[in-house]
Amino acid sequence: MRKLLLILMLLLSVCLCSACSTSEDYVQTPEVTSVVATKKPNSDGTYDCDLFRYRILEDGTAEIREFIGTSKYLTTVNIPDSLDGYTVTSIGSRAFVDRTIPHNISIPDSVTTIVGNPFRSSGITNISVSPDHPVFAVIDNVLFSKADKRLVFYPYSEATSYSVPYGIQIIGEDAFNNCDNLKSVSIPDSVVLIEDSAFGGCSNLAYIDIPKNVHTIGASAFERCEVLKEINLPSSLTSIGESAFSQCKKLTNITIPAGITTIEESTFSMCYGLKSVTIPDSVTMIDTYAFLGCDALTDINIPNSVISIGKGAFSSCYGLTRIVIPYGVTTIGEKAFSLCTKATNISIPNSVVSIGARAFSSCTNVTNITIPNSVVSIGEGAFSLCSNATQITIPNSVTSIEAYAFESTALTELTIPESVTFIGRKILDDCPNLKNVIVSRGSYAAQYCKDNGYPYTYPDANNDWLTN
Repeated sequence: MRKLLLILMLLLSVCLCSACSTSEDYVQTPEVTSVVATKKPNSDGTYDCDLFRYRILEDGTAEIREFIGTSKYLTTVNIPDSLDGYTVTSIGSRAFVDRTIPHNISIPDSVTTIVGNPFRSSGITNISVSPDHPVFAVIDNVLFSKADKRLVFYPYSEATSYSVPYGIQIIGEDAFNNCDNLKSVSIPDSVVLIEDSAFGGCSNLAYIDIPKNVHTIGASAFERCEVLKEINLPSSLTSIGESAFSQCKKLTNITIPAGITTIEESTFSMCYGLKSVTIPDSVTMIDTYAFLGCDALTDINIPNSVISIGKGAFSSCYGLTRIVIPYGVTTIGEKAFSLCTKATNISIPNSVVSIGARAFSSCTNVTNITIPNSVVSIGEGAFSLCSNATQITIPNSVTSIEAYAFESTALTELTIPESVTFIGRKILDDCPNLKNVIVSRGSYAAQYCKDNGYPYTYPDANNDWLTN
């Protein structure tokens, strides 16, 4: 009887425990949305998780912004398919740039967007994706986008040459950036676009042939290709980006195709070996610093189609012996031809309205300058430091002469017409040979010379400024 009682008590306690457990199962717990809900973001709105800094995109997925780990104990970086519960779909343009990371990197199938080339200058030599990746593929250790037929990333290698596979249409942004072992690259006719900085910093690239179907070369595409001696630009080209060939120091000649309308900022700047440039009559604008520092240029023919020459466009072209600006140009930009120290002749057409600040400053071999009667304003220091200029003719169309316009020249005499209603400070300072400024009676120029101590006479005063 006693045993039976003990068994009954034991069964009762088990039932009570089961009832407690069952009641707890029905207690509703709050829904867990994401770890980020409890995380404090960085000042720029990003979050840190393990080896990565990421941001949340509008579609609720994650983009890796930066690798924040250390490669000390890693041999491979495996990019995760999720961070804090967010699916990783994108890798930002600077995620691995200039980061010391392991040579091997693996990209998951969840990543469908890679912005530019986020792996440049990172030391990565091997990259892998799954054979079934929906967007990307690796062929011979080079990363491609299947979606838009783009070469995304050429890892650093000891190879000196490479042939882009036929069928690729785009050489991506920074794709070969700083691959300093490459000496030659073969690009197939299927390529139509070479994006920004695609070959920038390939310091040993000596030759490249741009195929016949390329319509655009991006900004800085070949910048700092320091031994590039020759490049053939196809007639299909309609756009060459800023600094596209800047600092190609061994480039000796270039023919710009007829589809180009603007020579962009710094396109050929500091091409120190450039001796010959052919500019077609499709070009209407030569932009800022386009040929800055091309000191091997001795002559250049600017076509009549050009209407604007930008700031510093031919500045420091020390070898130019003559400057002929075509009829049609209305504006000569600031420093456009400054420091063209070997130029002995400057020809300014009757279409020019404005001469920019220091436009011809330090053209030390020019002796005679005629400003045409279309010019309204002469910019600050426009002809300053033209130390051998003995004669400058100012027409009746000029209304404004800015400060220092003729400072440090060899002028002995200057006529300032009555049309001038503004003159800046010190336009004739440090002109040791100056004997006389001819001005009209009662004119702004007469009062200016009187106020600033410049010797002056009137046209009917027989050059005797003491009797004025």
